[in-house]
Amino acid sequence: IENCKIIEPVLIGSNCILKNATLGPNISIGDNVEIENSTIENSIIRNNSKIINLPETLSGSVIGRGSEIVMEKSTKKIKLVLGDN
Repeated sequence: IENCKIIEPVLIGSNCILKNATLGPNISIGDNVEIENSTIENSIIRNNSKIINLPETLSGSVIGRGSEIVMEKSTKKIKLVLGDN
């Protein structure tokens, strides 16, 4: 966990990489999740997922195992791979 704001309650699994993020309230993060440069609240992020550079707050969401949400900082394009695997 590096440069993150944690707003309880938050459950964080093992082997996660969390950088420059605001997390919570009311989120559950599974094992082996990577979250960078994003804000997440009221959501469930399942194991082996990646969320990077979200321009807006992710709220009220369930992100399946092995999913990716990646937005390039230099463009307005977003890549989504949602659902288990």
